[in-house]
Amino acid sequence: MRSKVPQPPEQSRDVALDQLLAKQDITEVLLLYCRATDRGDREGLLSCFHEDAMHRSDTTAGLYEGRSHDYVARIIEVGNQLDVCAHLVSNVLIKVEGDAAVSECRMLAHHRWIDATAQAEKHRIVEGRYLDRFERREGVWRIAYRVGVYDYIREFGLPVPTERVLGALKGKKPDDPIYKLLDQLKS
Repeated sequence: MRSKVPQPPEQSRDVALDQLLAKQDITEVLLLYCRATDRGDREGLLSCFHEDAMHRSDTTAGLYEGRSHDYVARIIEVGNQLDVCAHLVSNVLIKVEGDAAVSECRMLAHHRWIDATAQAEKHRIVEGRYLDRFERREGVWRIAYRVGVYDYIREFGLPVPTERVLGALKGKKPDDPIYKLLDQLKS
């Protein structure tokens, strides 16, 4: 005779489903933040933060404290000076309580630029964490407060390569191929 597996009460299943969907929405904000940073997508970056969101972050220029929307302007400015920018997140942990959540994720970033005066290709590797308080407002999850912690920064230079084989398709918004695909999806 087969025994029945106990089912949680309907209300518990609804709460569990809401939390699961919230975690997915929050994860997508974290991933969008990385893509928008790498592609110089100002609108994408701004959409990750509530209008009144605040930011406290280690930076290579020192500690930044202020509005997240002002921090986005700095990200775009720095990103425009880079030849390549790649941000990755992993080990995403999210705790949801109603319309509020806290997330922690590991971050790895690689920045590359050409220093013409030194005839060198410069690289910066950054490891750290994004510690975020998310809030769901009008059904949308966005970051309300971010603490960006740098655990490790390494800068080094290499001679400028004589050939550039890769990179014909990479670009910033709107030229990067992802934006063409997204536009096609809309139509």
